[in-house]
Amino acid sequence: MGFPSVCYCVLLPGPLVVLLQVLDQIRILVFTLLHFLGIHSTTTPLDVPQLTAEDYVPYMVAVTSPASIKKTLPVIQFSLFRRRLPMGHTHQEPVCAVCLCELEDKHEVRMLGNCFHGFHKLCIDKWVDLGQVTCPLCRSRLLPRCSPSVD
Repeated sequence: MGFPSVCYCVLLPGPLVVLLQVLDQIRILVFTLLHFLGIHSTTTPLDVPQLTAEDYVPYMVAVTSPASIKKTLPVIQFSLFRRRLPMGHTHQEPVCAVCLCELEDKHEVRMLGNCFHGFHKLCIDKWVDLGQVTCPLCRSRLLPRCSPSVD
């Protein structure tokens, strides 16, 4: 297996290629002259909205500490966790995706806020302590997104 030996290029007549190259050079020359004369600007001003500190408040409120995340996520036994799973979300192989060890009925797991993935309590706690705020498998947020209050 290698690269195909067939060329799918369109061949243009030589004089036409030379003509197109000359026209391109003339276009570049004209734009350069217009730029130096101040008639044509090569850059267009960006329409950037001016943001104030109030615009960032919802984002700052959404940042939570690892301790508050762990306090919010409930700890239950894996056997109870499996019974709470909705129909169709049953795990074929109950394995913690962080440590790759089997999840047994007596193990403690944390109930995540936005998905139905199960992890050992200590594994997900280490994950959160590293500053992660999403599920290690599906990347959904560990906690439901808080909506900013409207006054």
